[in-house]
Amino acid sequence: MDAISSVRRASALADIEAMNWFTSIRWLAETESTNKQLAEELRNASIMPPAILVADRQTGGVGRGGNRWFSPDGCLMFSMAIPFDPKASSLLPLEVGMVIARTIAPGCFSRPQVKWPNDVYIDGRKLCGVLIDVIQSSSVAIVGVGINCSVSFESAPEPIRQTAISLHQCRPNRLASDTSPESILTQFLSAWSEWEMNRAENQTLLLDLWPEWSLLDRMWVTVENAVTLSNHTHIEGLCLGIDGSGALKIAEPSGRVISVIAGTVASFRSL
Repeated sequence: MDAISSVRRASALADIEAMNWFTSIRWLAETESTNKQLAEELRNASIMPPAILVADRQTGGVGRGGNRWFSPDGCLMFSMAIPFDPKASSLLPLEVGMVIARTIAPGCFSRPQVKWPNDVYIDGRKLCGVLIDVIQSSSVAIVGVGINCSVSFESAPEPIRQTAISLHQCRPNRLASDTSPESILTQFLSAWSEWEMNRAENQTLLLDLWPEWSLLDRMWVTVENAVTLSNHTHIEGLCLGIDGSGALKIAEPSGRVISVIAGTVASFRSL
């Protein structure tokens, strides 16, 4: 790490500490998985929530469904262990995605959009992924986030080069420091704190903002491995947004509207 990066890192850590939020704040050079490490530490009570763990590199990071997370230089990878309401667990990844999208939007050539259930896209390409792990028998969630801040995809596998994007590519007129992992992390944490305060005053905050920031609304979508109350596994139709529980509402060609509790959006297209 060069001198400028070291100063930037120290400044970010000082800013996070000044928030007086986390009982544990660490930024590691490398770990297998920030989510996995935090979970193990919580189980053996070596740390207490709320806590945050950041890493420059993850050797075994995974995304939703066990997909491997590509973690090159310039990728912000962190996990937060935070208290949460288990009844609202399906809303948490959507809220995190919403806050990230709104945080990084200034200066972007295209509006960031939240892709149900746990991604942020810009210009049709994936910028960010969110993974939520819930600690059993507790009201603590581990929120894992990976954001491509200043990533070069030259060494990435071909599928990633075709589908991913980095924030510095979306902010051509911004200084490099504006898209550094340190800058984006402190901006997100400040925005998340504000989000929690606003949500306490407005329980429909996510639903109110969703149509403006959703990638899939009014798109024709295909969902595989769908979990619904009617035991569907493959659903195709017009996306009508989300309901109060965070389920994706899809109008089938027959006109019937189905709420998808969980699943993988295999494809989406404009009508």
